Amino acid sequence: MDEYKIRMERIRELTETVVPFRETIRGVDILDFGNGKKAKMIPVHKEPDFAITEVQIEEGFVHQNHFHQEYEVICLIEGQATLYSGDKEMELQLYTPVIIQPMQHHMLCYLKESKVLAITIPASKHFPNDNTDGAYQ
Repeated sequence: MDEYKIRMERIRELTETVVPFRETIRGVDILDFGNGKKAKMIPVHKEPDFAITEVQIEEGFVHQNHFHQEYEVICLIEGQATLYSGDKEMELQLYTPVIIQPMQHHMLCYLKESKVLAITIPASKHFPNDNTDGAYQ
């Protein structure tokens, strides 16, 4: 019973994780829950209503299933990665931007050491997120 409970909590965690906008406008390290691999987010440009971040990713890193209230444009500039969203699977192509819609669940698996540029844009001033740290002020 306890094992079942732990598994259900992990499934809930993987499907209900929200990444707030503020996480994309400051440098943070993201730890892969499963295998201890890391991704380092390095802010490149910050504005109140969008952010550009370079993400340096270790081989084997899995960015768990998550969603956010912002648009995200990602562009693989080195390495190899696969994007999973809903029932779709897409191999990212170098220098080809991919747009992820607000509230769209997605997961990224990095098969090699990789580098990504991520642009995050709030959906609208009418799509509030308590964690925006004044992004709409």
